[in-house]
Amino acid sequence: SELHRDKLDLVHIIDTPGLCIEDVLDILDEQLEIDGRHMICVIDEVTFLSTREKGYTRIEENSIVLKKLEEYSIERRVRFICNITVSNYRKSKQEAVHALREYAPIEMFHGSMVFFD
Repeated sequence: SELHRDKLDLVHIIDTPGLCIEDVLDILDEQLEIDGRHMICVIDEVTFLSTREKGYTRIEENSIVLKKLEEYSIERRVRFICNITVSNYRKSKQEAVHALREYAPIEMFHGSMVFFD
């Protein structure tokens, strides 16, 4: 109902193939202009996101993506849930964190991480 709608956070799901981080943030800006509520954004396969900035290694580019998500989250009060696929062969959370370090320096990401079996 309209009464409850004002209290709910908007969940926006973005499927990433073919998108760069700047595209994702533009989509969110448009949605915030239309809606204005606090937003939770689910990004499927954040590892597929790139950036329009050129001349970086893949790990450097991944770091830029994480940094832009972090900055946007603070500036616009958008919470992100990002799917990062880690091999099914990882036996423990520690092994999964080690695998994530191959993606980007996760220490620079100040959000929370949740691992699903």
